[in-house]
Amino acid sequence: MAAYNELAHAILRGEWAAHCCNHGAGYPLFLSLIYSIFGMDNFFAVRLIQVLLDLVSGLLIAACAKNLFGAKVSRIAFILYMLNPFTSAYTGLLLGETLLVFVVSLIAYLLVSRPAWWHWLLFGALFGYLIQIKIAYVFFIPIVALVTIGLRPKRLVLAFLGFFIVSLYALFANYAVFQKVSVIPPYRTAGGMLYASFSVGRYPELVSDFSTLSDEWRNATDEYYRYVDTKPELMHEYDQKYTEKFKERMKGEWPIFIQNTIQNIIYLWDKRFLLLFIDPFYPKDTQFLRIINISLIALFIIGIARFARKPIVVFSLIYFTALSLVFGLVISESRLTIPAYPIIILWAAYGLERFHRYARFFPKKTVSSE
Repeated sequence: MAAYNELAHAILRGEWAAHCCNHGAGYPLFLSLIYSIFGMDNFFAVRLIQVLLDLVSGLLIAACAKNLFGAKVSRIAFILYMLNPFTSAYTGLLLGETLLVFVVSLIAYLLVSRPAWWHWLLFGALFGYLIQIKIAYVFFIPIVALVTIGLRPKRLVLAFLGFFIVSLYALFANYAVFQKVSVIPPYRTAGGMLYASFSVGRYPELVSDFSTLSDEWRNATDEYYRYVDTKPELMHEYDQKYTEKFKERMKGEWPIFIQNTIQNIIYLWDKRFLLLFIDPFYPKDTQFLRIINISLIALFIIGIARFARKPIVVFSLIYFTALSLVFGLVISESRLTIPAYPIIILWAAYGLERFHRYARFFPKKTVSSE
């Protein structure tokens, strides 16, 4: 959270704000805009605007449901979104999850609207902005965008133009600071994370859980941040070292890696806690959250399995799958799947309506009084 704030400060000082390895410009630009209007470090304004963005996301998902399924499902979708505890939990933090949720909701709304030429320009811009908010999206968002938009030259040209426009700040900033032409932090690596995935287990989402991390994971992570803090230009040494170690372990331990990936995917979607907390009473809501979460995902599956409209179905399925697989390869931090919940709730609302319709199909048995 502090890194985003520091980058926002740099932007307002008139500097090019670029991080070597971990953070894109998307969320710092959002913070700097709020600070420029409401004052530096006005966290209350940030939280209030993020609450409003979450509300707008709910309205967008309700509008999607109305376009797809009608007013009844729209009302169900809005109620489910407003009552879900997962997206709202991040509105009070200086993290990009609320902004990601809003962008995903806006993409979904555009996909169910009558297409116009400028939609494809905006699609490219929104997909590009997703990468600027969460740089790990660079590994799958281009594929999600390509499959969603389709192989139509005019659409692709407009989408690429939108992507390029949104990426301009990152291109200029990375060149000004690091003399690198890149839309993401130029020294971002994956080798260390792949190697560490053998030993991370369940990512600690309570502060008290950090003591359970293995020494192997701690050593790889500590070495990574030493490079980040002191010699980011040599990050390729770190990446090469751990990529080789990962390849060596894969020769004999690939079943463990596959098992860990499957386990990570399960953990990514298991919402035990809402935030990272030090609170002896906080884990008490685990079962309640799991019931809500499992119900939403089950209804999502029911809803999307019975509906064949494109391209919203394609986007929903490939985004859900890509989030699971790409992050599942390296980590199990459950907040990484929060941006998919607008999509989950959209289809869950339809699934709930179908479930209700199916239940009404069977007449109730009446007991005759004789």
